[in-house]
Amino acid sequence: MHARDMASYAKKSKGSDPSYKRRKSNVPDTQLFYPVCRTEPTAPGVNMKVDGPRLLGSNGHRLYRQCGNYRMKIDLLDSAETPVVRVFALANHWFVKRAIQTARDVHDTAMAEERAMTGQSRWYDFRIDDNTGAESLLHCAASTAFGSPTAIPMAGEAPVSLIEDVAGTPRSFVLQGAGATNYQIFAEYDKLGNTANDPVLASTGGYDGAVATIESENSANLQEFGNTPPYNSTNLLDQVFVEVGTLYRQPSGAQRLSTGFFDAPLGLVFLQYASTGLNPGLAVEFAPGKYKGVRMEAY
Repeated sequence: MHARDMASYAKKSKGSDPSYKRRKSNVPDTQLFYPVCRTEPTAPGVNMKVDGPRLLGSNGHRLYRQCGNYRMKIDLLDSAETPVVRVFALANHWFVKRAIQTARDVHDTAMAEERAMTGQSRWYDFRIDDNTGAESLLHCAASTAFGSPTAIPMAGEAPVSLIEDVAGTPRSFVLQGAGATNYQIFAEYDKLGNTANDPVLASTGGYDGAVATIESENSANLQEFGNTPPYNSTNLLDQVFVEVGTLYRQPSGAQRLSTGFFDAPLGLVFLQYASTGLNPGLAVEFAPGKYKGVRMEAY
């Protein structure tokens, strides 16, 4: 090699070598895809659930807060015949969001003096109990590269929130099943008020026939048509959950393997299996975003 070329082959320092420079990556550092399975209890039922914030937090070693709208999807991984798996989530209605926000506001008001006096623990989070009795699906993973995947129990704690009412009774906040020891958040929000007719009584207008261009019937129509809201003005409870999809694989070749991404308020997804004892291979995927790597709109 010619001597004059030696300079170009001199060893580079860390400061001038681009291989040593750590650049900001656009690739998320959060696991978004989780195969899930049940623990197969002695008498497995048909109602399952995915607790998204718990799944993310337990496996990602972070706190993911519950009060928000997560973007999730459920996939069917099994290659074997699979009967219908119905998938439900809370509806992404304004009143569902407001019921959750109101429940948290009531909790924060009840805890205000105690919080000011003693503070709170590092990982304290306002959490609502779904109270459905559904079994939680767990992350199904292997501890070695070629090991058999097994259900990984949820680690740590994520207790539902409790407040003490004026009678001294501890109460939780639940999605369904109101009782003496809880507040059903949608029923409580529904009690806050109903939408009244406007106007309450339609008028026919005055001076009928006095002016040729004014008709009492037209006046009555303007008052009477539209004074009642175009929705149930006294009940919100029949519009809380929505079925986001069904998954199945049939011997005929008919199949649906994914729900696609959908809104999941509180990060909760509920699944209903066609019969007891089923344990189909399913996976939960979270949309990437700016909240600790996932997409979540905080409430």
